[in-house]
Amino acid sequence: MLPRFALLVLAFSAMAPAAHATGTITCVDQDDRVALELSIGTLPVLKVVGGSIAVDDRMISIGDEGADAFAVGQAFRADGRLMVDFTDSNIEAVTARLRLEETGEARDFVTAGTFQLVGTGAYAVTCVGP
Repeated sequence: MLPRFALLVLAFSAMAPAAHATGTITCVDQDDRVALELSIGTLPVLKVVGGSIAVDDRMISIGDEGADAFAVGQAFRADGRLMVDFTDSNIEAVTARLRLEETGEARDFVTAGTFQLVGTGAYAVTCVGP
């Protein structure tokens, strides 16, 4: 039989909420036509846990339903590159692509790249965030 202390530890650990450490990447284009915000989990691999995209008057969020619904199809971050492909909610077609390059020197860091909304346009973006 487990000692009483071990049972208490197991009980309290089962009740504790899961830790979700996240960071946010925010990107815009110079003409203020595109605003993109992604919440990413701080895991050994890149995990996009939430986000929204605004292009002109169109606003899309991860998990929306209907014609503008989208999901994260795949995400990858390594060697100063970050790449995310967004798909329709059925994961049948890529609907948007984000490609970023990250570079830094001493305390100066820059993240920039392209965002493509399939069927609408491609945009040069600059970003801040982890």
